[in-house]
Amino acid sequence: MSPSADAPPEAGFREYRIALIHASNKAAYLHVAALVAAFNAWDWFVDPKHALAALAVRLAGAALIVGTGLYAHKAGAARAPLFAKIRLLITAATISVALSLLDDGFLVGISGLAIAMIGAAYSSIDKRDVLVLFVPPLLLALGIMGYDGVDRFVFVNAACFLVLSMAVAWLLAGMLGASYYKAYTLEHALLRESRIDALTGVLNRRALEEQGKAALSLCQRHGQAFSVLMVDLDFFKDINDRYGHPVGDQVLNALAGQGRKLTRGSDRFGRWGGEEFLAVLPETPIAQANALAERMRVQISHCGFEFGGDTQRVTVSIGVAGEDLLEWTDTDETWSRLVKAADDAMYRAKAAGRNRVETAPPVAAA
Repeated sequence: MSPSADAPPEAGFREYRIALIHASNKAAYLHVAALVAAFNAWDWFVDPKHALAALAVRLAGAALIVGTGLYAHKAGAARAPLFAKIRLLITAATISVALSLLDDGFLVGISGLAIAMIGAAYSSIDKRDVLVLFVPPLLLALGIMGYDGVDRFVFVNAACFLVLSMAVAWLLAGMLGASYYKAYTLEHALLRESRIDALTGVLNRRALEEQGKAALSLCQRHGQAFSVLMVDLDFFKDINDRYGHPVGDQVLNALAGQGRKLTRGSDRFGRWGGEEFLAVLPETPIAQANALAERMRVQISHCGFEFGGDTQRVTVSIGVAGEDLLEWTDTDETWSRLVKAADDAMYRAKAAGRNRVETAPPVAAA
């Protein structure tokens, strides 16, 4: 899972960790099952007489781990933390029951159980989740030891091993969490830089293409209206040439601010290139898009800027294009035609005297 460029890093970190747990499940359950079964080699070394019975328990547990792992893979990322807890519980139960079948099994084999349970650190969302993961298997293992009637020394020794492994898992989870968070925030920053225009802080062309096509595809699927606005500053080259690029940057930032303020949360507004900006308006009929374009034109024309000691105003030319009912299946082709139609309409507005809105005729299907 990749972070969203629009959300702060903290907002999506938990979902990011859950997605990583889900992704790791594809191999983790197989590795855990193999490890649980492979521990039987130690069983044969310490107690050959009962190792076969222990092997049957281990194979049954490994089968349960593989079965729940396969189901978790199909269940989706949302349930990944739950199945991680179930997998650890099955692992602890399997090893504990196998050890109970061996002579002095909990005395000589408790380290293997402790090592297996340290895996809680890799399946936890954060340090607190380690306790949620670890406590049920810990109580289960102690309960099996009590039921097996191990003597007090073995019980205390095993309990100390397991509590120590929980402490190690808790510390390891903290280290892993910090590492994951650092990687996540770095990815978030890189994603933001690749999607956000550095000067104005609005979406850049790449992000507009991606998010605009996604919104268009959704509108096509539901037969909803979709419109775009191409907004271009009038005489922007003259502003830069006469007053300098800092003033030009100020004007661009002001236009970006007006665009963000006038569009809805479901809309997309960004810098298409140079002094051109694009507004993507899902579920917006042409008439409503025209009204927004006119409101934007008027609002921007009322903004004053300090040019050479004088307060002057700037204007924009806006092209509008869209369809009230979108039935085409080729989203890329539809997107290209709509953007080109809006761009052509914007140039007609320029040719007609600037500071005006022009609407493209309905875009015809190929």
